[in-house]
Amino acid sequence: MKLERIHHVAYRCKDAKETVDWYVKHLNMNFVLAIAEDLVPSTKAPDPYMHIFMDAGNGNVLAFFELPNSPVMGRDTNTPDWVQHIAFKVDSVKTLEETKDRLVAAGVEVVGVTDHTIFKSIYFFDPNGHRLELAADVGTPDMYQKLDAVKWDMLEEWSKTKRAPKHAAWMHVREFSESRFLGNVPFQPASAPSMRIVKGAWCWRSVFFGFVRICVPCEPTAQPMRFASRRSQGQGTTDSPNASPNARGAGRFTR
Repeated sequence: MKLERIHHVAYRCKDAKETVDWYVKHLNMNFVLAIAEDLVPSTKAPDPYMHIFMDAGNGNVLAFFELPNSPVMGRDTNTPDWVQHIAFKVDSVKTLEETKDRLVAAGVEVVGVTDHTIFKSIYFFDPNGHRLELAADVGTPDMYQKLDAVKWDMLEEWSKTKRAPKHAAWMHVREFSESRFLGNVPFQPASAPSMRIVKGAWCWRSVFFGFVRICVPCEPTAQPMRFASRRSQGQGTTDSPNASPNARGAGRFTR
């Protein structure tokens, strides 16, 4: 057997009409089908539902169920909210940036543009709490060939160590570089980790992997710490509520 394509992907929604309106307005999807029954056709369970289908382009269909008689929908609290998401392809980085501007203007919180080297992405949530990604491919044939050559080695190493293999670490060098990722993060010499408190509760430790400095979460602490930023060279601090979002560590981090 060879699968042809995904027929549709279905998720739960809080309100069918609100969901249709949101996807039509913000992602320009067409509403293509509605199915409603008092019994579930597969299990015959008495569970009334509204099943809506949205055109996600090129034969791809995103569907939702509203279930008014079921408990309020929740999420997998043991999985970070950046993990489970739906990713849609757009035609260019220009479209990606324009869509981000439009979403932000409409009051939607957006993370990105995030640079994955072979594609660039933005991330946001729909009204039901489902995380969405828009991605624009920018990779070259050489990049894809390099990734294809190491995929099985990476998987084998991960299965044994549960540590991130470094075969394709080049993909996020720009995203993790100091200018893009750390922004106004407090600076100390490379011989000592730099630390600061985010919102008085969490700090970020800056460590070096080769020539790329990245941030990793530290343990919670109750006492704020003040460090001068590299930019200010001792003339200010970055734990001010008026600091930039990157400086305060605001927002959700992406994969």
